[in-house]
Amino acid sequence: MTNHGEFNWHELQTRDPQKAMTFYADTVGWTFYPEQTPSGGVYWIAMASGKPVAGILNMEDASDPITDRWMIYIHVDGLDDAIESARNNGAAILCEPRNVPGVGRVAVIREPGGAETGWVTPV
Repeated sequence: MTNHGEFNWHELQTRDPQKAMTFYADTVGWTFYPEQTPSGGVYWIAMASGKPVAGILNMEDASDPITDRWMIYIHVDGLDDAIESARNNGAAILCEPRNVPGVGRVAVIREPGGAETGWVTPV
């Protein structure tokens, strides 16, 4: 459980989940289990010491030319108000707030310095 302002989740967005899982299993000992996404894909949950520590999202079908990257999600209370505040303080909203079943309400922003982060109000 996290609180407002704390890192809530870490997600590797990759075009090769198997390669990433092999790397992290071999180097830090993570294990993985699959979860079905609402769109019918697979989202991999990374486990360490019996706890979920990160997710791996398959970007194989993405048209965005981004390279593999880690996305962090920050816990914010009241996502819609937080996004409006971010917008008023110079952030670009890359993904408007949306409900993610079993996760909460999520958005992605680019802060004025250029860093991208996800913001989430967990369920």
